[in-house]
Amino acid sequence: MKVFVDEIRGKIEAKLKAPLHFKFGSMIEVVRACMRADELAKVAEFFSFGTNDLTQATSRSAGRTPRTNSCRFTSNWKSYATTRSKC
Repeated sequence: MKVFVDEIRGKIEAKLKAPLHFKFGSMIEVVRACMRADELAKVAEFFSFGTNDLTQATSRSAGRTPRTNSCRFTSNWKSYATTRSKC
């Protein structure tokens, strides 16, 4: 994808005779993408993590196997958030 974007960028810059200023990156919304972030970082200049989708994926995982790390994380986070809440 980056090669394609760079090719189009080059054509537009040549036509306009001016540089385009933007960064190439990705929105990471699934656990698999997070696990491959090191590979994606070789071409991406930034990441934006979709925490809502990642939180939902963690919660689904926790519901299936109660002894997983995600379950412990979710339990710990709920405890932390409850004790830190100002509501």
